[in-house]
Amino acid sequence: MKKRAGFTLIEICTVIVVLSVVLTIGASVVHALLDVNRAARQGLADQVARGRLAETFRGDVHASDDFRAVSDAEDNSAAVGWELKQADGAAIVYRLEEDRLVRSMKTPATATHESFALAKGTTVTIEEHRQGEVRLLRLVVRCGAAEHGGASRRAVGLRVEAHLARDRALSEVPTQAAERQEEPPDE
Repeated sequence: MKKRAGFTLIEICTVIVVLSVVLTIGASVVHALLDVNRAARQGLADQVARGRLAETFRGDVHASDDFRAVSDAEDNSAAVGWELKQADGAAIVYRLEEDRLVRSMKTPATATHESFALAKGTTVTIEEHRQGEVRLLRLVVRCGAAEHGGASRRAVGLRVEAHLARDRALSEVPTQAAERQEEPPDE
């Protein structure tokens, strides 16, 4: 009997089945890794946007003298925005629109707009709390459930507190301290 060179049909079918199983597992792992990467990038982008909003809001509040909630001209019952007034005449308005928080700054010379993207179902409030002479403003962003890759997850919110007119109050403290140091001691 002659020995044949080559493979049998069963051996070839076995190799094809094993390779298809390995390729299927590999493809599903690559797909899962791409989903994880996409979710991580989105989470990082959301975190950077929240950080930028927190820093901007804190700076606006510290540099402002006055705060008030503003209403739509047609319906005065519900606040649709919040206004910060500065000593130099600038006005900063935060206004909640469909899926974003819009910051508008109007100075006597210019007007700028900046937008912060929000997830669907997000609520934004700016509350004022008085502690004696100190006025504390609190920005609260509450997020609903967010959809990522077909699975629902709880989105992270934001809470930022800042003292109104803090920059001016801090700049006045060293001047008062310097005046006290220059006075001669009582003998």
